[in-house]
Amino acid sequence: MFFSASRLGSMTVSTYMTLRHRDTAAAADSLLASLPPINNKVRAIVLSDLTVNAAQAKDYDRATALVSDAIKLTTQTETSMAKQRLLAFAATLPPTSNAGPASLLRDQILSTLRR
Repeated sequence: MFFSASRLGSMTVSTYMTLRHRDTAAAADSLLASLPPINNKVRAIVLSDLTVNAAQAKDYDRATALVSDAIKLTTQTETSMAKQRLLAFAATLPPTSNAGPASLLRDQILSTLRR
């Protein structure tokens, strides 16, 4: 079966995030809780989406907490989709010269994933 429950759940979270749906975090949290440990690629994608969602909501504390796990799983599993999403998101954040939380988030993503 091509569309497993975890794959469909990941697509739901991505769609909710794109639409800036108010239930994005709840859908993602539910999906993360239901994922078995072997689904780390899906977990990396969902954590990446949650990082973006939190930063877009200006919740930089949550985004910073999430991005560490997102980066760790992305690099461990070599999940290109999660890497692409994080790098594309980092490109939208202000440069280091601003020294705010968004800039620190940008630096964390770029310094780890652009190796």
